[in-house]
Amino acid sequence: MSLASAAFKYLILKGHERIGFIPWPEGSRIGDIGTQGYLETMQSASQAAELIMSTQPRPTAIACANDVMAFGAKRYIESLELDIGTEVSLKGYDDTSAAELIDMTSIAQPIALIVNKVVDLLMAEINHQRPTDHHIILDRTS
Repeated sequence: MSLASAAFKYLILKGHERIGFIPWPEGSRIGDIGTQGYLETMQSASQAAELIMSTQPRPTAIACANDVMAFGAKRYIESLELDIGTEVSLKGYDDTSAAELIDMTSIAQPIALIVNKVVDLLMAEINHQRPTDHHIILDRTS
């Protein structure tokens, strides 16, 4: 992820919906990278929502991989003048403060459990005891 993408995602997480961008002059490497990061960040989730919402019958819910993607999907759904929560449900993942700011349902990641599992794997690697199944899928009941 470019620094420009990270900056725009940060602004989105802070609850900003309409973000202007003043780039370096076109043709300058840093300006082109920044502009590309802006365009990718602001358009990808909205475009995905457009594709999903154009199917027939229209879905009654959209689940997003993270809250930033849900924010972009929200923008598109609202552009259709659909009521989120009534006509279509929207769910994010990460339970960021932005989700709370825009009153969006989001699933919290079990950070403490993830950290414990990562430390266990790291210690096993250090001790040359790598488990054969080192890919972990967390059980939400853990």
